[in-house]
Amino acid sequence: MITGITHYGAKVKDLDRTIQFYRDILEFEEAFRLYDDEGALRIVYFHIGRNHFVEFFPGGIEDYEYIPTGAGTNHLCYEVDDAYAAAERIKAKGYPLHKDVEKGRSGCLQFWLLDPEGNRIELMQLLPDSMQAKALQAIQEKYNGQTGV
Repeated sequence: MITGITHYGAKVKDLDRTIQFYRDILEFEEAFRLYDDEGALRIVYFHIGRNHFVEFFPGGIEDYEYIPTGAGTNHLCYEVDDAYAAAERIKAKGYPLHKDVEKGRSGCLQFWLLDPEGNRIELMQLLPDSMQAKALQAIQEKYNGQTGV
């Protein structure tokens, strides 16, 4: 049985710039690096909370282009404890937001930015009255606190 999402992986063109963005702008903690048999850097892992990671592979060649009508990954969303404070910290570091903080249709606060590779990132604060918070509460009640939920 699947019990969760452990990591998201992306191939990037500019690994150094990607590391700088996720470390310095989003404040993710670098967890570890993996190397191939010849000693070349293969993957950089960042820890993003609990047992969740994001990993980056060097060697991307083509530019990523988001196509609004295209099928496939649309964006990746990270949870924040305070959307307004997180947005201000990012802007104070000189990094532009793609879309300012607003309350979404589900009742969460959210804002958007693009990483150096052009990937769309949503940062979301779950509010107690949001659809997500209500769904999580119902799931917790359904499973009565069982692990993996």
